[in-house]
Amino acid sequence: MAMSDLLLPVAIVMVLGLFFFGCGYLAAFIVTRNRFRNEMIKRGRAHYNPQTGKFEWGEPPKNKRIEVSGRALNNKQTTSKADPLRQRHKRGV
Repeated sequence: MAMSDLLLPVAIVMVLGLFFFGCGYLAAFIVTRNRFRNEMIKRGRAHYNPQTGKFEWGEPPKNKRIEVSGRALNNKQTTSKADPLRQRHKRGV
């Protein structure tokens, strides 16, 4: 009789412990994934796709043309650090 009286509370504690461990594991996974994603965006490993509204991994398409203030630029020109539009923006003009 004593063994069955102890079995139910131990089973409940084990199930609750497993549940909370799983919730903590899931939360840690989401936080780590978001930090990794933000770091890759900051490093330039991910690029924004305006058609899907999401960041994508890998190299951006080579033939893509972007319209910026009335003139078309390709990706190589927009990612260049010597871009005059970026320089003007940095100076606040």
